[in-house]
Amino acid sequence: MSRIAVLSDAHLLIQAERFKDESYRSPRGEVSLKNFNKVISQVIAEGAEAVILAGDMFDEREKGGDWIADSEAAKYWPEIRKELRCLIESTRYGVYALRGNHDSASMLKELQASLGDGFHFVRDEEREIGDRRVYFMETRYRQGNYGIPEEELPNGGEILIMHETI
Repeated sequence: MSRIAVLSDAHLLIQAERFKDESYRSPRGEVSLKNFNKVISQVIAEGAEAVILAGDMFDEREKGGDWIADSEAAKYWPEIRKELRCLIESTRYGVYALRGNHDSASMLKELQASLGDGFHFVRDEEREIGDRRVYFMETRYRQGNYGIPEEELPNGGEILIMHETI
């Protein structure tokens, strides 16, 4: 049986803040990256064959609600990409990323382009991961609880991954 790790809600860039010194990273940002590194190390040590990032791993906005400036995010990306590359190299089937409500599709597309074949931005699709079929449902963000219409259910998929609660 394939070993799949599921990670969610790291909110790695929410700690980005505007500072005059563009090389300075906030102490909260450092803690966030340190915790991410620990989790990646643990997933690698556990021998996961694939990793699913189930949303809100990255952020479009700062804690205060402002859009993250490219110069602020740029301070974090080299380390984030390095950890993701380690994760990809340690897995047999790669890393699958589903967009959460704090992630942007363009950011995940850029990660897919820069990290190569081992990083998969997935949305509303079924994928075989080892001996498992996984259906990735992109977030719909409707108010309140809702069910999935039968025609949207995976066709025989064994696992449904989405960022929000049904």
